[in-house]
Amino acid sequence: MTFSSVQRYISNNFDSFKNEIIKELINYFGEEYKDIIVSRIEDTNFIFYIEPRYNEFLKFNIKRKDNYRKLKKEYYRLQREIRIKDLENGQVYNSKSLGSVAYKSIAWNSKTCFTYMYCNGNNELKREIFIPLFYADDRAIIHEMIHSVMSSPLFLLDRNNSCVLKYKFGLCASDDSITDLLEECITEIEAKRIYSNIKKKGISLIDCLYLYKSSLCFYDNFIPYIIEFYKLFKDDIINARITLNLRQLEHILGNEEYNNFLSLLKDFYDNYYDSEKSFYKLFMKQSIDKMGKN
Repeated sequence: MTFSSVQRYISNNFDSFKNEIIKELINYFGEEYKDIIVSRIEDTNFIFYIEPRYNEFLKFNIKRKDNYRKLKKEYYRLQREIRIKDLENGQVYNSKSLGSVAYKSIAWNSKTCFTYMYCNGNNELKREIFIPLFYADDRAIIHEMIHSVMSSPLFLLDRNNSCVLKYKFGLCASDDSITDLLEECITEIEAKRIYSNIKKKGISLIDCLYLYKSSLCFYDNFIPYIIEFYKLFKDDIINARITLNLRQLEHILGNEEYNNFLSLLKDFYDNYYDSEKSFYKLFMKQSIDKMGKN
């Protein structure tokens, strides 16, 4: 497979894949959110890229596909071709053909992410999703699409003669690291369910280029501790994330107990490799039970 054939494959198949995921998002979150889901996804720029440098990540001793050697060889060949031609700094496909000032910093670490890009010069705000080929699968794309659906720009803050964008990111604001882990875990739960649905329908895009046998996601370590919370308050959680109505969710859960739950989750995260897992599971369940009683 040459660079042009990878580029052509994504270009020919991306729109149909995106439209199928939009349908699944509407089915999952509810018809009442259809207009929001469609408008936010259609406003999102998707950038597929190959990191134009050698990546140590390939050396990790983890389970890989049976055709890993073939994919790895393909990865390096495409990487060299991009490096020689300097094709849009490694971009294989850009759905809106827009430039991105943050591309190099994201590509340097092979990041899959959703982010806002604000350009002071022309006062332009862009939604963008970055997808590193060979390191991301279809589930990862869905995860970032959910982030785009759940995100809303709030305001621009004038700081030191420059504008800083503040935005809502699901359950958290842009500077709220405490709630960020919870939001990521919830997003991954939803991404896995939607991914399972599309696999049953035979829908796929970049799984064929993915280096590993199964999806790799750091948040899987924490999902067992918050899944009951999600199931118990699913509809209220979805509403609070899509809209700006977080205060209503806090009222339903009980502000004090919700904050206690977040504190437990953050403490668990901070001490994950040096803690007794059953300790946190017990106290987080107690906290969820108290919110349920509200």
